[in-house]
Amino acid sequence: MGYVQLTKDDQVSPALQEILDTIDNYAESTMDDIGDIELDAMQFIVPIGETGELGHDLIVENEGGLSRSIYSLSDHWDAVVGGHNVFGPIFSDKQRKWWFWYLWNVLGGEYDNKTDGYLPGNDFPLIAMEMADSNVEARVNEFLDQITG
Repeated sequence: MGYVQLTKDDQVSPALQEILDTIDNYAESTMDDIGDIELDAMQFIVPIGETGELGHDLIVENEGGLSRSIYSLSDHWDAVVGGHNVFGPIFSDKQRKWWFWYLWNVLGGEYDNKTDGYLPGNDFPLIAMEMADSNVEARVNEFLDQITG
C-alpha cells in the first residue's frame, strides 16, 4: 500500500519574509527610541557633582537585537548607584574637608552620619524608568500601530 509524505521546507515565502524583516526593523528602531527616552529621563535626575561625569558619561549601549543597556562610563557609577563603603577614620580636618567636598561635588552623593560604614546606593536609574513609563508606553503603542497597519 502506498503512502503520502508531507514535509515542511524551512524557507518562508518571500512575502512573509519581507513582513518579518519589516517588523524586525520597526522593533529595533523602537528599542533605540525607548533607550533614548530612558536616557533622557535618567539625565534629568542624575546626581550631578562638580565634574558632571556621572551625567555626561551616560550612554545607551546596543547589545544587539532588542537588548539595550543604559549606564555611565564614569568610574564612580557603581559606587553611587550600588552604594559604597565609607572608609575611615578621617584623621585631620583637611582630610575631612576633602572627603566631603569630593562626596558632594564630584560623586554627587549625600552623607548620613548613621551609615555604619556603608552608604546605600542611589537607585536613580529605577526612578528614571518609572518617570519615563508614559513616554515608553506611547512609543510601544506607536510600534504596535506600525505593525498592525
